[in-house]
Amino acid sequence: MELFHLHYALETPNANPVGKDAKYRETVTNASVLYPLVALLGALLKDDELFAVLATLQSETLPYSNFQYWFPDAATEDNLYTNHDLHGLTLSDIGLQDGPDAVLKQLSAECDQLPDFWKLSCVQQGRWPLVLVACRHYRLPIPGARECSLPNSICAPMSDNPFTSRRAGSMTLR
Repeated sequence: MELFHLHYALETPNANPVGKDAKYRETVTNASVLYPLVALLGALLKDDELFAVLATLQSETLPYSNFQYWFPDAATEDNLYTNHDLHGLTLSDIGLQDGPDAVLKQLSAECDQLPDFWKLSCVQQGRWPLVLVACRHYRLPIPGARECSLPNSICAPMSDNPFTSRRAGSMTLR
């Protein structure tokens, strides 16, 4: 299974004129927030094939890349919508080689220590998609694990989640 066009570009650097220079490629891929987020989605959705492709990509194609997740911190409320100052925390050096369960366990432990997402005013008011809009607008990573609030997430029981509810065993957004 191929993973998007970027995976193709990384595997075939001669297809991209800029990608011919290995130093340039290493510089622009020295850290990644996209691949770990896609791996998280693969883990939560129990897509072992997708997760395995990403683990192989990390170990064989991007062994120098620092896989990271971003989490809001106490300063995020004041800066997320304006981007006036640095805010948020990064969990670095995420390794995918131990499998999806290990990644979910590690992120769950981090989520327990980082409750600031739930304190954001837009989340408190049930307008959590504004976080995604602000992240996209200011080119910030989408927050990690608990903040995704996907079905079957181990990070938060559905009853504890302020913007989801259970109906007939499925997740619906309020």
